Amino acid sequence: MNDTIEWVASAENDLASLWLNVKLRPLLAKAANAIDVRLRWNAHEVGESRERRERIEFEPPFAVVFDCDSTARHVKVLYIWAF
Repeated sequence: MNDTIEWVASAENDLASLWLNVKLRPLLAKAANAIDVRLRWNAHEVGESRERRERIEFEPPFAVVFDCDSTARHVKVLYIWAF
């Protein structure tokens, strides 16, 4: 069963800002796809745990912080940034 992935508005805005950087665009498309696939299938096992239900995942050169509700099978992406 797939988890539902939701991006909060601020994370969508961060993603759009990253997309505008032409140098990062090819890497972003590949990384966002890889992150999305992992979160959809087993988000509660992806990345490292943080406070509460939050987790962080790195897909160089990007990182995302997300909230994982494994009971409801719902993932909320909170932040994305390039490092």
